[in-house]
Amino acid sequence: MDSDTSWRGELTPSLSLSGMNSQQEMYEHMNSLLRTNENLSQEIVNKNATIDRLESSLQSLNKELYELRTRVANQTKSTKIDKQLSATVKQAYASLADSEKFHLAEHFLSPHNISTKTQLIHIIREDHVTYTDQQLNDHIRAKYTNDRRRDKEVSSGTTTAARKRKMNARRHSAYNSRLTIAKKRNMHTNLMAGLTAHDMSDHESDGDDQFIVKKPTWRSEQVDQALKQLDNFAPLVRKRVNGSPSKRTNACDN
Repeated sequence: MDSDTSWRGELTPSLSLSGMNSQQEMYEHMNSLLRTNENLSQEIVNKNATIDRLESSLQSLNKELYELRTRVANQTKSTKIDKQLSATVKQAYASLADSEKFHLAEHFLSPHNISTKTQLIHIIREDHVTYTDQQLNDHIRAKYTNDRRRDKEVSSGTTTAARKRKMNARRHSAYNSRLTIAKKRNMHTNLMAGLTAHDMSDHESDGDDQFIVKKPTWRSEQVDQALKQLDNFAPLVRKRVNGSPSKRTNACDN
């Protein structure tokens, strides 16, 4: 709310002290200065109250954002890979005609690929009715993702070494981003000082505008929570989906 600032004219009274001869003029001038002082003090109080409200709102917003991101992360967490179901998906996929298999150049949710997924679910459910829709969807998508990645590697000539270099660059980028946030926000600075880029998760693109995140097996839950808090202050470039654990070994163990 805008306050009345008409009193600001009283900061420069028309009469100077040297020109005041009567006691009445002095009293009037003193009262004018007192009013100005009171108005200035009130404006400072109002502005401080506004700043307090904004800081409180920002804290509430950050808390709600953290809780929302945590819920989204939990909801999008991939089902633990079931080796038996993976083998079943591969067997069912092999039974499809070439024209019925995934179009790997298309998005997983393209009409053709949705049709392929529906066929696979139908084939698998004929013998395995205990699997949930989420389990089937996750394992079929994993099959599509792996096939698509291999197809892109073959067509582009991408080597295993090149993939490793790309993931290594992403780990360093993630570490530097979190370290910058930690120093700027003065939070988890000691923890970040004890970590390196090797401790960051592997981020592998699945070609669908999202990263499959593979967490190192040696990293503790406490460290995971600290990194998530730092990530709340970083822009989310791509959606992240938790995948199987990283197969990398701890550098400290070597």
